[in-house]
Amino acid sequence: MLDRIESCYRNLLDSKEAVEFLQSRCISPAVWKQYRLGVDKDTYSKLRHRLLFPVLDVYGEHVFWQGRRLREDMDPKYWGVRVSHSAMYVNDQWKSRVLYGLFNCYEQVLKKGYLLGNEGNLCVLSHAMANSPAVALQGSGMSKYQAYLIRRYTKEFVYYIDDNEAGHKAGYRAAEVLHDFDVKCDLRLQPFEGITDTNELLMKHGLTAVKNLAYGVV
Repeated sequence: MLDRIESCYRNLLDSKEAVEFLQSRCISPAVWKQYRLGVDKDTYSKLRHRLLFPVLDVYGEHVFWQGRRLREDMDPKYWGVRVSHSAMYVNDQWKSRVLYGLFNCYEQVLKKGYLLGNEGNLCVLSHAMANSPAVALQGSGMSKYQAYLIRRYTKEFVYYIDDNEAGHKAGYRAAEVLHDFDVKCDLRLQPFEGITDTNELLMKHGLTAVKNLAYGVV
């Protein structure tokens, strides 16, 4: 499976469509490589014309692909394909048992003492641009297993939520679950009005604004 990730990463480097998308989102080639983003060139693949995020568990096992559309006329916006056959990830359990980005940053979490949370994968990449450890829940809502994973590495979790009813609900749910695992959950909104997520913050206000999101955490 790791060979497949490397193959898709090499495809991305040759994909004008994917490269231009990432450049428009202010994500550097170093981060593309760090997170092994990819592109599937298979004509019959459901992931074709999508930016691929290989989602790994904390042991480095490739659990599933998350594909984000590169063309706005494609539906749905995201498409996930499970690739692991482990009993840990059967049926619909896989989303609640992984945190996108944790495998890439857990050593940094241990060093810095905190972890930043977001909904989307592009937000994780935006935090990586600022050298801040971050994960994405990918719209699954905080599960007890995810809280357990966070507690393995830190007791300080800062969750940047969307400023709407669904975002607030997800935030309160996360805080409740993490409390049971003795993890402090600090719920925050983006610092500028009209900014919906960390990637938009990076695009409109630059890298310094993203770096500032981690200030005052611990």
